Amino acid sequence: MDFAPQEKIVELEKLLEVALEAARVAGQISRRHFLDRRLIVDSKEDGTLVTRADREAEEAMREILRRGTPELGIFGEEYGHEGDARDRWIIDPIDGTHNFIDGVPHFAVLIGLQLAGQAVLGLVHSSVLGEQQGATELQGQSWWGGPEVGAWKGPGTTSESVRAFKLQ
Repeated sequence: MDFAPQEKIVELEKLLEVALEAARVAGQISRRHFLDRRLIVDSKEDGTLVTRADREAEEAMREILRRGTPELGIFGEEYGHEGDARDRWIIDPIDGTHNFIDGVPHFAVLIGLQLAGQAVLGLVHSSVLGEQQGATELQGQSWWGGPEVGAWKGPGTTSESVRAFKLQ
């Protein structure tokens, strides 16, 4: 995947849309489990904890990423690697599993993209933090970034910069 500058911007916007869809769906799954509180928790071989929500969210993410970008590999925390190792999505359906299990709303969906082995895009989506809508309903919040663009709440929202920085 080697693009001219304008093609690269268009392609990254397409890839960002796929990542946002995967993050939102994974966020909906994790939010539902988080609010329900009937969590099923297991230990992985390495002793770390994993929930049914982790697995369901990663399965949904993989399906969306495969459908939207079949040419890219996927490396996920719960199910490991499939496909191309140089051009791939790197995903964590629930970063902050201990917080998730303990009922602390500080966890997020993480999605990164490597092309030719270089990080080109990252996305953080929190499904329970954000603006409060009414007395009990919470709305998710996403941030994204890439090389030399910083981190924003969405494409074209530099005035709402979360934290601008140059990625090397």
